Amino acid sequence: MHSGKAFELEVSDLLRKEHNSGALGIPKESARLFVHKDYYSCDRGRPLIVDISIEFYRRQSAEAYLRWVWECKDLSRQVGVEEIEDFHAKLEQIVLHKTKGTVVSRLGFQRSALEYSKSKGIGLARVISHVRLKTILEFPRSPSTQFIEAQLVEPAVENVVSPFSGLSTIQRPAASLRDLFVLELASALNPTREEFHD
Repeated sequence: MHSGKAFELEVSDLLRKEHNSGALGIPKESARLFVHKDYYSCDRGRPLIVDISIEFYRRQSAEAYLRWVWECKDLSRQVGVEEIEDFHAKLEQIVLHKTKGTVVSRLGFQRSALEYSKSKGIGLARVISHVRLKTILEFPRSPSTQFIEAQLVEPAVENVVSPFSGLSTIQRPAASLRDLFVLELASALNPTREEFHD
């Protein structure tokens, strides 16, 4: 299997497993996960396909109040600013209100990619599996934004101290997938216009 497709499967399985177990703190029926779902693009005049999307619904509502698009990047290098720019362009083509976007990578992000994502309200996550992580440093209970950013841009996997590091679309640090969900859903329920791509 192509490594990009394998990583998409790994991330979607992780999301599905956490959601089905109740670990994300939301009812199962309130969120639907899709792999390779298409959304209509006016610019293209046809649908564009995203890696993973999660749609969130209120009780007895057929319309999602939030769509969260995930782009999976399993590159042999850190994700560069060009990939974040491409993802931002894709998000702007999705003709839906209240859409958030997160790029997830194994090897992390170049500093310029981190800064660009922050300026555009794009979340970042680093998921490392099947690798021995550094155990000398203790992962803090409430990591600071600076700590999480350092984990996201650290080029050497062996120097990363957690299998998950995330920065939400509103630049809040997340030390777990559950933390990231809580941050994104809280901002969706109490939004400011700048937080969404629409």
